[in-house]
Amino acid sequence: MKFLNIFKKQNSYNQDLKALEISRNKLKLALDESIETAESDINSTREFYERMKGYGIRRFDNFLNLCLYSSLTNIDLMLLTERIRLSNRRLEKLFNARIISMTVYEYLKDISDLLGFKLIGELNSNNYKEFIQEVKDLNSEFSTLKKNHDSLIKVLRNNASAHKSKNALELIHYNNNLDPNELFEIAIEVIDLNIKLTQFTTKIYLKIGEEGEQNRKNSI
Repeated sequence: MKFLNIFKKQNSYNQDLKALEISRNKLKLALDESIETAESDINSTREFYERMKGYGIRRFDNFLNLCLYSSLTNIDLMLLTERIRLSNRRLEKLFNARIISMTVYEYLKDISDLLGFKLIGELNSNNYKEFIQEVKDLNSEFSTLKKNHDSLIKVLRNNASAHKSKNALELIHYNNNLDPNELFEIAIEVIDLNIKLTQFTTKIYLKIGEEGEQNRKNSI
């Protein structure tokens, strides 16, 4: 299910305040559940990663780092999209949209490296070659997403977020011409692709677990 579906029910209500409040509460509950799941995944992956490092096993460092980084980014984007949808303050929507531009820009820049040669080499050396093509396909999808939105998010990131213009009139111009809904839609695209990435990495994670269990049985 696409993450955007969580928001669709809210938009289907009319402007009746009671119905709108019910819709907002349902949206918040759905988001809470998604964030709880992502946080649980982070904690279990982190514990596994630390345990592996404790044993001196570094076979899957790049893979586990990818899992943690993508999950952390998804939580950030879920929180930011929630505030754009639920806030009644125009300036709060604009602020969260600016932070989305910075978060998405940095993530799409980093994910290309995280899905690149080091990860492929790691999978190859561990005889996980059956996953390599899917890594390449996902990297290509992220690259297309970056290409589609790079011009917008780069301008906003450089002029209204990370390196804000010192020219107040210019800053106001960028702020007033920013469409929070456009950044919301971009964030949803990243979230949905990250969910697809998580579904893929889960297959690798399960194989690692199965191999570990088999090795444990063989050592008994």
